[in-house]
Amino acid sequence: MPQSKLISIVLYGKTYQVRCPVGEETALRASVTLLNEKISKTTRNAGLNAREDIIMMTALNLCNELLEQQLEQESIEEDQREALHNTQAATMLHSMKKRGNNKI
Repeated sequence: MPQSKLISIVLYGKTYQVRCPVGEETALRASVTLLNEKISKTTRNAGLNAREDIIMMTALNLCNELLEQQLEQESIEEDQREALHNTQAATMLHSMKKRGNNKI
């Protein structure tokens, strides 16, 4: 059984043949749809005409979105670490008070 298969996709009006791992076809097609939507948005909003410029601006916008998501994820993880630390400290304090160790 082949581990990948050739899939025909259309990006920005041009057809490409790409290898796709078996079972990942749905994800590939969703990615194609998303990229085509992003290209259309760039075409409408950026006032660009050259194909290469539109593709480059779309790539830049996607990178910016990815970076924003990564920074947001890092912020969430830092908040979670801080909350965990505070919970552990509070639990330890509570445990010490329960044992009668009030020298805190």
